[in-house]
Amino acid sequence: MVGYVDVQALLDTAPQADAARAELAREFAPRERELEQLAAKVREQEYQFLDRATQMSMQQRRRGELEIRRLERDLRRLRDAFLEDLDARRRQEFSEFRVQVTEIIQQVAAARRYDLVFTGAVLYASETTDITALVRRQLEDRFGKPGS
Repeated sequence: MVGYVDVQALLDTAPQADAARAELAREFAPRERELEQLAAKVREQEYQFLDRATQMSMQQRRRGELEIRRLERDLRRLRDAFLEDLDARRRQEFSEFRVQVTEIIQQVAAARRYDLVFTGAVLYASETTDITALVRRQLEDRFGKPGS
């Protein structure tokens, strides 16, 4: 017997995936708020500079422009570091979840005596071949147990 599992659908909808996304949001929310506040501060300084630029000497204008560029560069650097850290944590969280998904697919396949289970790109899978729902139920059951 041959089966198919839509792993991407599981990664999108399983309770473990929702929990991982919520944990990442909670973990990274303070840094994200700091970045938003810093970006607002940079925009405000730029607005104030542009508002006063016509009243400044050429040298003051140059210094102001350099300062604004430095602040924007620092903001970009912090934003890039934030995104890099978030991406690394996301990969870590979801790699652990992928291990769970693989284990459950193997358990379902063995219990139902499947000879072959596809998880990659499949053009068509009938309802009898698509065992994604079975795997999802197992993931939901496991999510409710302590230590998962």
